Amino acid sequence: KSLYRTCLRSVEILRPGNDRDDADFAEREEAQLRMFDDVDSTGDGKGTGTAGSLSAFSPPVDRANELESRAEYYAEWTRENFAQEMDCLATEPWREDDVARYLHFLRVGEERRRWVLKDYGFDDPFGDVFDPDRVDSFETRATKFLEHSYGSRGWLLAHEIAEAEHEQNGEPCIFDDDDDFLFEGPAGSARK
Repeated sequence: KSLYRTCLRSVEILRPGNDRDDADFAEREEAQLRMFDDVDSTGDGKGTGTAGSLSAFSPPVDRANELESRAEYYAEWTRENFAQEMDCLATEPWREDDVARYLHFLRVGEERRRWVLKDYGFDDPFGDVFDPDRVDSFETRATKFLEHSYGSRGWLLAHEIAEAEHEQNGEPCIFDDDDDFLFEGPAGSARK
C-alpha cells in the first residue's frame, strides 16, 4: 500500500508541470509561430510550412491538456500494474516464484517511480519513503516461512531441487564448497 500511495503522490507532483515543461511548451509554441510565419512570408501562400520537426498539420500546443494527459497516463499505469500484481501472494500456500515476483515488483516499482520523476526533471520528495531494509526483512521472513511451508509438505525449494539433480548426475553442485555463496531468499534471489 505504501508504494502504491507514493506512486500516486508522485503522479500528483507531475500534474501541474514544472519549469522544464514550461520551457518545452514555449519552444514548441515558438516553432509553431515560425512555421506559420514561413508559410506567410512567401506571399503566395505556398511557403515551406515547416519549422524544425513540426508539420503544418501539428495541433497547437495545449499545455493543460498535455499535462493532464501525462498525469492520467501515469496514474492509470500505476493502477493497472498494482491491480495486476497485487494477487502475487493471494494464493495459499505461497510459492517461491510468487514471493520472488512480489519482491521484484516492489523493487522495480520504486525504481521506475524514481526514474519517471527524474526523467521529467522533478525533485523526489518521497525518496526516503521506500525502505529497502523493510523489503529485505520481509524477504528473510518469507524465505523462512517458505522453507517451513515447503518442508512440512515434503516439497523441495528450487535450490534443493538443483542440488538433488546435480547429486543424481554425479556432478558437483554449484552450492557445494562455495563459502561465498549464501542462499538467502526465494528462487532467483541468491546473493554473493
